Amino acid sequence: MARNKNISIDLYSEVGKIMDEISDSCNGAMEVATERSAKYAVKELKKFKTNKSHMATGKYSAGWTYARNGMNRFTVHNKKSYQLTHLLENGHDIIKNGRKVGYSEPIKHIKPVEEVTGEAINQYLFEELKKRGM
Repeated sequence: MARNKNISIDLYSEVGKIMDEISDSCNGAMEVATERSAKYAVKELKKFKTNKSHMATGKYSAGWTYARNGMNRFTVHNKKSYQLTHLLENGHDIIKNGRKVGYSEPIKHIKPVEEVTGEAINQYLFEELKKRGM
């Protein structure tokens, strides 16, 4: 005659462990995807060239880099010519001897990269999750 054995399983605890593993894997995938997209944005911004004197030397494009701002957060910025980014992207008045003598038209080079990078991060995240079997 067979004896029945009672097996105690803490279902709540086991499901919690599985959820923690999934969460850790997703966070890891997101970290990789966000860093890849930051690197991509820097690469794209460094490609930008124009015939404007301050950008023709390559100093402006060489200054682009990224920095970690916490978990899954990166900031892309121009380390060397940070003052120029806003002026170039949005345009500005040209002032000589305290008087406005003209206007410099905006050179849209950051916004297009921002939009493309937003699309790229989705692709990178999908690829990372797929690598992890999710």
